[in-house]
Amino acid sequence: MTARAAEGWFAHDGAPLALPPDRAQSWRGEVSFGPGRRAQGILSVTPVVTPAAEAPTFVCSLTDITEQKRVQAELDHLAMHDALTGLPNRRALDAALAALSGPAALAILDLDAFKDVNDSYGHLTGDVLLREVGERLAAQAAPELFRIGGDEFAILWRGLAQEEDLRAAVGRMRAALALPFSVGAGREVALGASWGASLIAEGPGSVLFAQADAALHERKSGERDALGIYEERFTEAAQRRLALGARLRRAIDAEAIEIAYQPQVDRAGAVTGLEALARWTDPELGPIAPAEFIPLAEAHGLIFELGDLVLRRACADGARWRCAGAGADRGDCADGAGA
Repeated sequence: MTARAAEGWFAHDGAPLALPPDRAQSWRGEVSFGPGRRAQGILSVTPVVTPAAEAPTFVCSLTDITEQKRVQAELDHLAMHDALTGLPNRRALDAALAALSGPAALAILDLDAFKDVNDSYGHLTGDVLLREVGERLAAQAAPELFRIGGDEFAILWRGLAQEEDLRAAVGRMRAALALPFSVGAGREVALGASWGASLIAEGPGSVLFAQADAALHERKSGERDALGIYEERFTEAAQRRLALGARLRRAIDAEAIEIAYQPQVDRAGAVTGLEALARWTDPELGPIAPAEFIPLAEAHGLIFELGDLVLRRACADGARWRCAGAGADRGDCADGAGA
């Protein structure tokens, strides 16, 4: 074998591979070969000991790995892309954010009332609708569009540093979603979306997602189908929610929730009943308003435990009051009960 004869047979690292690569040692590497060099393989070149007078001899071994490469490329694609829409997924977004080094903006959108579509027309229709949403957003020349789960999408703009530019860019996306979507059989649905966004002047880009998500959460708790831009207070509010969630769980487990009773009166002014109201005073933070901890209990899956605690406490209090003579019927109260 001569380098001239083998020139053009293989390519390594994008350049033609001259054989043998090194006359003194064995060589092994990944190469492309065949028509258009579209096939992939592992090439091994081993020198053979020969008398000094003879021309150097080499043994070449080629293993075709084209199919393995194809399968690996497909797996890599699936790992970084959403199967339904074909868009890059949350994993791809995390990688893109980790690589940011300069100004950037990120917007997250959550489709409003998308569950109603699934409930009314079925999940197949919902899947079609999600693909159409992705197509409309992509058609607006979204630099980097991701589907990050369920009915949530994210858009990344590199080099965007001004809030007015961000609002203009999101405005174009919102306009694309404003027109009704067809769901078949002549039926149309209108979709709104809640948006949360954030900007950074420089890295790390990893903070962008947390900030945009906090802005989205704040927006969803108020006006829908609108854009919220991240503010520092959103992070503080999120941290407070997390801390209160843990404290509320401990308070419920310890039955440290208090009950306040509000009389119910008829038109004549007579008390006809009492409304039991949960009240929570944290040992360190002091009184926590029901408007804050009731939604928190719902968000953390504690609302049924809280309701059960209030019901048991109210029933026990009512029974004690009857035994103490608050009502005409003392029921099965033991002698001396309520004293």
